[in-house]
Amino acid sequence: MALNDLANEARQQGFAIDDATEYQLVDNVLALVQDVNGEVKSVAVKTLATLVPFVAPARIQTIIDRLVHFTASKDEGVRDIASLGLKMVVANIAPDSPLASTCCTKLAPEVVKQLADPSSSAELVLDSLDLVSDVLSRFESTVRTLPALQQSVLKAATPLLSHGRAAVRKRTVATLAVLVPSAHSPALLDSLLDSTVLPSLQAAAADDDDRLRTSISLVGALARSAPAQVGPKAAALVPLVLRGADRADDEGKEGVLQCLEAFVLRCPHDAAP
Repeated sequence: MALNDLANEARQQGFAIDDATEYQLVDNVLALVQDVNGEVKSVAVKTLATLVPFVAPARIQTIIDRLVHFTASKDEGVRDIASLGLKMVVANIAPDSPLASTCCTKLAPEVVKQLADPSSSAELVLDSLDLVSDVLSRFESTVRTLPALQQSVLKAATPLLSHGRAAVRKRTVATLAVLVPSAHSPALLDSLLDSTVLPSLQAAAADDDDRLRTSISLVGALARSAPAQVGPKAAALVPLVLRGADRADDEGKEGVLQCLEAFVLRCPHDAAP
């Protein structure tokens, strides 16, 4: 298959693409992402990821824009393969590469838009959360210099903590746990706690087990991922988390224990009596 040959050639030392060939090549491979043959789709996205280090920034933006567009397709096969393609593009860019900035300033904002779009399907939201987490963790040093990106992720993700699908809530917790350590200042964590976490914990008497479980899970995840930031807030958080143990909810009680364990293991000084 020509695509396999191209991908193999791109891995060879000295591989290069001239300007005239680059445009047509990228467009042709992108078109194959929508091929009816699943194997062709798979090889196409792998080839695109392999080509990323060799094409101009404008063409990388084209690849990103088209793949982001495909992720919103009603065709589940196209959507899934496009999401895989974006993850592979991210994985093929070195954290210290100039392309890291492209991922953070061009790709991430487009994916965040999908998170904030009420019309996005649960499947698209799950894929977008995964991709945002990949960008935040792989390019953490670059993300730290982009407070606007951090705030946009926070703004788009926090409403998803109340999503009707448990899988979305769980994935949102994981994304926020990746976001907070990359923040350029403590203000982001303060905003998350003050506007979302603390009100949920303080309303523990309300009959909303899902909301309380999610908030406790988030506190535990933050204690594990950002102990230096969350530890000093243990005195305010732990008593509220403990209220969850008073509910007639076995799953919630297990979440409380896991959260307390995170504080003891990751923030031992702050969690001490």
